[in-house]
Formats: sequence, C-alpha cells, structure tokens
Amino acid sequence: MQQHEKLFPPSGKIPRQRPRKVRESRKNEAGRGFGGGDAAGRSGRKQDGILEVYSLAILWLFIRQSDYVIVAEISSDAHVGRVAVFREGLMSESKIELVAAYFTLSGDVYPFGPTEISPFSFRDRVEAAAKAGWDGIGLIHTDIYATADKIGFPEMRRILEANDIKHVEFEFLVDWYQTGERRRTSDSMRYYYLKAAEELRARIVKVGPGIGEEAANVPLMVDEFGKLADDAEKRGTQVMLEIMPFSNVRTIETGRAIVEGANKANAGLLLDIWHLSRGNVDFKEIATIKPGFIKGIELDDADRYAIEPLWMDTIHKRRLPGEGVLDVKGFIKAVQATGFDGPWGVEILSEVERKLPLEEMATRAYNATIRQFEG
Repeated sequence: MQQHEKLFPPSGKIPRQRPRKVRESRKNEAGRGFGGGDAAGRSGRKQDGILEVYSLAILWLFIRQSDYVIVAEISSDAHVGRVAVFREGLMSESKIELVAAYFTLSGDVYPFGPTEISPFSFRDRVEAAAKAGWDGIGLIHTDIYATADKIGFPEMRRILEANDIKHVEFEFLVDWYQTGERRRTSDSMRYYYLKAAEELRARIVKVGPGIGEEAANVPLMVDEFGKLADDAEKRGTQVMLEIMPFSNVRTIETGRAIVEGANKANAGLLLDIWHLSRGNVDFKEIATIKPGFIKGIELDDADRYAIEPLWMDTIHKRRLPGEGVLDVKGFIKAVQATGFDGPWGVEILSEVERKLPLEEMATRAYNATIRQFEG
C-alpha cells in the first residue's frame, strides 16, 4: 500500500452527493490556492482529465496520474482551499519549476558542433517538454533563426502558450564587451536575441564571459554589462552572466564585481553546478552574493574525473542530477539559503542522453532533477 493510501481514504469511499464534472487544463490545474491566490500545485503530467467535485462540507479530492498524486481540499462551494502535489509513495510537496536548457532537449547536437540546430521540430520539443513536466525551455540563436524562418514568432508563441510553457530562456551572447569585428558580430546577435525575447516574452538571455581569456577587465565589463541590461530592459527581459572555469569570469568574486558593479535590477549571475564544481568554487561562497543578483541556476552532474581538455568534458560528459559525484542537493540548499526560489534550469550536455528518443530524454532529465528536491 502506498503512503498516501494509508493517510487518506480511497476515493471510492467518499459519499457521492450531486457530482459535478470539471475539465482539467493540460497541466491539471486544480483551482486557486489557499487564501484565494494562484494555483499552488500541478501534477507534472500534461494530459487532459476529468475531476469529479462533490458538494460536501469538506472533502479530500485525489487525482492519481502516473507516479504523481494531487490532493485538494475542497469546500462546500467547490472552492479549492489548498492544493498540493505528491510523488507516489513520497508525499513531498513540490512547487519547483524546472526549465530544460536548450541542449537538454535538442537531440544529437552540441555546442560548436557541425550544427547546433535541433533535429527535432520546435513543436515536438515543446510538447515533449510539457508532457514530461517542464515549466520552461531554452533556445539557442541558430535554432531560433531556423524555427522563426519556418513558422514565424507568432506561431512559436502560440505553441508555447498551448503547452503552458511559462519560461523561455535564450543562450548564448558572447563578445558583448569586445571591440572591432567581434563586437559588430555580437551586436548583431544582441539585436536579434532581444527582438526575439520581446516576441516570445523570454524570461532571460544567458551572457557568456571571455572563454579562453585569462583576466577580466572588470571596469569595462561593468560598464558594458550595464548597457546590455538597459537594452534588455527596453525589450522586457533580463540578462545573466555565467561563471565558467575556462574563462575570465571563473570565480564568484569576479562575477559579483561585474554584476554588482553594474547594479541593474534585471541583471545578475548564472550559477551552474558543473562550472562551479569543476572550477573548485566552494558552495559556501554563494552566500556572499547579494540578494537579487542570482538570476539563474543550472543543475546537472559529473563524473569524479574530468576528461581533457575541460571544454570536452562540459559538452559531452555531463550526467543527470544524482547520477554523478557532485553534491547536487548541497548546491540546491546553498542557493535556496539566499532566497532564490527558481525557476531552476537543467543543462544536460551528454553524448549518451542526447541520442535517446525525445520523450525519453525529456522524462529522464525531469525525473532525475525533481528527485533532488525531495527529502
């Protein structure tokens, strides 16, 4: 017998008084949250279903779907007072929103490979993400170009909304502080990213440090990062600077100096557990980041020993959260202690995972990640 069946009566024993059927949305939203707020939970599965709501003074309503259970307390006027979601047998309340970074669901492509355009259509990726439980997806510039050329931004937005995808993230803007031809190329990409962000209502754009560069010109990067944030604000989006061990922003101290120096409400840091761990950054340093300056998190895992060069390890050898040696739960706790509450990105660049069927890839990554928030 599962744990939830011990705590609550089976639905067959609930007295049936004047049943009323209510159609669920694709995300199985079960009403409004405690105190009349927004819905407090979802099943994590995007399939249509039927709820039966009964006019009792108070009852517990159960919806079993795959390995999730929704429990809702319903008052006599069918107003949902509280909604919670539990994984089968675990009973741990989940309000975590997860975003699949681009390469998590892109299929058999990788950064700077022969192509970065996904072999799967935009629609198929979005639908697979929604079905697996993801709340958001990431997109990269070449794939955005290719998709927009085929179906246009309005249709892309319609597909996202039809599948209840709340968060869209873009990657990866580089050379935003450079000069000459590199800067001209960056500015062209910058314009397109921000235009696309406005069209798709993207939450944020990832910004890269100087990969392969030894030292950061912090005053210059502070100034240019601030200008970039101002441009993003005009388009209704944010920017986040990623810390990377093979770049000129390899420490939290340098990252803080740039984002706190720019001091823009819509600009901050992106912390990826792989980059911090491979760069020997102590998770305790996360506590030094001022509230509001963590704009994004990425979860994944790794083997104990990295292959060389390190760049090859990051684009081919990552593992699903919990399947490697990184302290994923400790990292999550360190981030949560700062007040950050998501959404949480997941970036899996794996020569194994990327070859799986799309739905399996989406489900495996989601389930492995959500388990890191349990217990």
